Amino acid sequence: MTARMATTDRGQLDLLDWARRSDGTSVEDIAILPSSFGDGFGVYPASDDIDSLPSPLLRIPGSACITIQEALTPENYPLAAEAGLVDLLTRLVDAVPQGGRTIALAAFLATMRLCPECAGATKFDAYLSVLPWAESPYTDEDEAGEQDHVLWWTEAELELLKGGKAYPAALAIRDEVDTAIRMLTSPLRPLVRESLGGLQSLFTPTEALDEKIEASLRAAFVSVLSRAFDFREGQDRIMIPIFDAMNHRHPPTCTWSMEGGGGGGGGPLRTG
Repeated sequence: MTARMATTDRGQLDLLDWARRSDGTSVEDIAILPSSFGDGFGVYPASDDIDSLPSPLLRIPGSACITIQEALTPENYPLAAEAGLVDLLTRLVDAVPQGGRTIALAAFLATMRLCPECAGATKFDAYLSVLPWAESPYTDEDEAGEQDHVLWWTEAELELLKGGKAYPAALAIRDEVDTAIRMLTSPLRPLVRESLGGLQSLFTPTEALDEKIEASLRAAFVSVLSRAFDFREGQDRIMIPIFDAMNHRHPPTCTWSMEGGGGGGGGPLRTG
């Protein structure tokens, strides 16, 4: 049996340490290593002798996941009630469940990134830090730190799809995200301004503030659209730390299941 070399990446080490502190998490039989395809990291069995490892390889409790309930909890946000953000997200989830859940998760991720002192950000700090933000602390300053996604593409890159089946879908998703960003910017503005504090809060131009909010929201939508899992027969969405970096092959070679009162779910491992 040959053990795989453990990661030395600071962000991934912090993530594993954070996971070990969560009751019910089991991460001892996995390794986080550079992905075999593209940039970033992936989750692998801790040994190349698969038969010697237990099943399941990984357990993540619901308490360590970012759920719609977390996204709609006012205590996770600074000044949330005054800004009306949670009320807006709740109404969206009620009115347009599927799209509303995606928007709620993205709004939560972006707010936690922009307001790192609030309760939700503190709870999920290690996971938030390894998501593909445009200004990730775990990438070189000269790198964008962005995940390759149609939401980041230039108009010229988008034109390369023209005439293909993916082109209308790409246009639609970009339009939907742009609409959501415009809708979320106003309620997020006072939260981010308060988070800046001091003179920076007073003298940061609104235009600069909005650019920061837009970049964080766009990155958050990239994470939700590429990493979130649907469960309860599509009636809910959830972000599962570490688990979302597992197998992405097509067809998938990993399977997953939900235990206890999770409402069912399972099958081939797919995200997005």
